[in-house]
Amino acid sequence: MSEEYYGPTPAARERLEQLLGLRATGREQDWEIEFADPARIRDMLRILDDTDLDNDERSALSALTLHSLEEAAEAGIKVNLAALELRNILSRTPTVRERMRFYWKRMEQDRVASLVLR
Repeated sequence: MSEEYYGPTPAARERLEQLLGLRATGREQDWEIEFADPARIRDMLRILDDTDLDNDERSALSALTLHSLEEAAEAGIKVNLAALELRNILSRTPTVRERMRFYWKRMEQDRVASLVLR
């Protein structure tokens, strides 16, 4: 059975906003979509790889990174290497990987997610 994941917790959002220097108002409805930023993918991957995060924080940042990769791909930016790097990072945290599979199946999007979550 997949690990259910419906989006970031308030605590996870707050920690990641600090780590990434995001200017949230607290009124964001789709945090991971609103803060997706193809220009920050390297930062996101670095934090995922090098920072001690709990599963909720790691899941929120993974969703944010996947949305950023999707935006980059839609803009015609090549994302294969970054997608493979995210896949490698997620392979070390099976719970988060399963959460992302559940989340992206719900989102019915799979352009980049299929590269990362297979």
